[in-house]
Amino acid sequence: MRRVTFSRNFTLSLSRTCRCYCKYCAFATHRAHLYVPEEVERLLDEATRRNAKELLVLTGEAPEVNDEVRRRLGSYGHADFTSYVAWACERALERGMLPHTNLGVLSHDDLARLREVTASQGLMLESISERLMDTVHAGSPTKHPARRLDTIRA
Repeated sequence: MRRVTFSRNFTLSLSRTCRCYCKYCAFATHRAHLYVPEEVERLLDEATRRNAKELLVLTGEAPEVNDEVRRRLGSYGHADFTSYVAWACERALERGMLPHTNLGVLSHDDLARLREVTASQGLMLESISERLMDTVHAGSPTKHPARRLDTIRA
């Protein structure tokens, strides 16, 4: 008999604000969206009560390009969005969850900062075809396959 195991997880969509304009996306918004710290802690507590062992942090890409999101981050005591994500991951670790992030294209420095507080990091590479840059990714320069592959290699 084959044994199948699983790890209960919880998804935290920390922000839906996104700098990209993918023509197929129903997740992103271009208005300011960002969970307040108290809501993040409440959601993590709920995930802990449900015995979640993994936390998936999803966001729109670079939400801090929105002035209101950037202002809110500052009011929460964070210099940038990566700092806020790291804070949320630290709170998850304190509760016994293993954080995984999927934040889009990040700098080498941001990836290194998150490496300290995550079990893993992911990035979607929809296709290696550059043709999508003329169609569904026309308003999303960070969806260019070369940019995505550079981040994956980092």
